[in-house]
Amino acid sequence: MAKSPSLELDFFGMEKRSAAPVFQRRRSFRDMQAVISKMNPEVVKRVIGNGGLGSKKSTSPSAVPSPQSPVSDPKLRAPMTIFYNGMVSVFDVSPRKAQNILKAADEFLPSKSAENLESNSKSEKNLLESLNGDLPISRKNSLQRFLEKRKERLVWVSPY
Repeated sequence: MAKSPSLELDFFGMEKRSAAPVFQRRRSFRDMQAVISKMNPEVVKRVIGNGGLGSKKSTSPSAVPSPQSPVSDPKLRAPMTIFYNGMVSVFDVSPRKAQNILKAADEFLPSKSAENLESNSKSEKNLLESLNGDLPISRKNSLQRFLEKRKERLVWVSPY
């Protein structure tokens, strides 16, 4: 039984290869996770052009037209596994089609600009300031006990 070649992407950068990288810019794990979490499995199936490894085709309607461009040489196709919403989907695609799918999914990610990060930090500070005086009494008491015990532990560790 001949094995079909598989496409492997080193998302974590664990293997340093001399070959050219599949994607030019580096992505963090959160970016990849965000891309995968926003992918609709039905849309991915329609874009790829088949419903899996030759099983049944998807019958649900989708807004994305499915381009039918099968690769004639099976050696150029490789399985692409997508983990989404607790489901595992395996597709038999060419490396170029896999790149196109990931690039299309990447376009839907919101850009991380300095303004967004700054506004998030400001909103977090405002939230902390609003909660600072309004903590329930039990929380204040618990925090006070914790701080006292921590102070005692520090004294025990270095009494001088």
